[in-house]
Amino acid sequence: MEEVPFFTIAPIAVDGIEERARETEPGAVVSFQSVVRLDRTQEGPVTALEFEAYEAMGELEMNRILEEVERRWPGTRMLCQHRLGRIPVGETSLFLVVSSPRRVDAFSACHYALEQMKGRVPLWKKDVFSDGSSRWSEDHRETMLISDSVLTYPPS
Repeated sequence: MEEVPFFTIAPIAVDGIEERARETEPGAVVSFQSVVRLDRTQEGPVTALEFEAYEAMGELEMNRILEEVERRWPGTRMLCQHRLGRIPVGETSLFLVVSSPRRVDAFSACHYALEQMKGRVPLWKKDVFSDGSSRWSEDHRETMLISDSVLTYPPS
C-alpha cells in the first residue's frame, strides 16, 4: 500500500485515502475522522483550530506507531493524515483508516493508534475565536507532550 504523508496543510482527501486502504481487499475497514466543531467558550465561539507540530519527530513517531499496529495485528494496515495550519469548523483535522482481515482487529488497531498518537506525536492546538483572537488549547492532551522514546539527549 502506498504511503500517505502524515502531515499535510491541504484539506484531507478522506475518500481517496480510504479507497487506498481497501486495495488490500480486507474483510474490515474502520475509519475515524476528527472534525473541527463550533465550541462556545468564555472567549466566544471557536471558528477554527490551528495546529502546529514538530514535523520530523511526528513523522518518525507515527511510523513507529504504524509498525506497532502491523506487529500487534498481523495483516492489518493503517493510513493516517493530520492537517496543520488553520482548519475551519466543519473540516477534518485528522483521518485514520485501518484495514484488516478481521473486524475486531480493525477496531482494536484504530483505537490503539489514536491513543498512541495522543501521547506520543508532538502536536499543539490553538483555538481561534470569531473576533480573530486565539489561545493555546488547555484541554488538548497532545499539547506539550513529547515522549522520551523520540527524544535524543545530547551527551553531558
